[in-house]
Amino acid sequence: MNFIFKSIDHYQLASPKNTEGQSRKFFTEILMFRKAHPALEVENLIEFKQHLMTKHISFTEEGRLPGANRIYLSDHFGNRIEILEWK
Repeated sequence: MNFIFKSIDHYQLASPKNTEGQSRKFFTEILMFRKAHPALEVENLIEFKQHLMTKHISFTEEGRLPGANRIYLSDHFGNRIEILEWK
């Protein structure tokens, strides 16, 4: 494996049903968090994607973040995880 995780870029916390808006407001406006789901910065995203494929882990590629390559995958509980590599 030729990839390393460099840092936690951001993360998400769960909230009870129908309280997402309240939770988002608390964490973004009060605690000043930027995002609401986990994102891990990786070095060598291509190698990490190959690693996921050998482990039969599906992921979705997403290219709408200027200056970064990123993918999304889910853990076994269905939580979305963002993996990104800044260019």
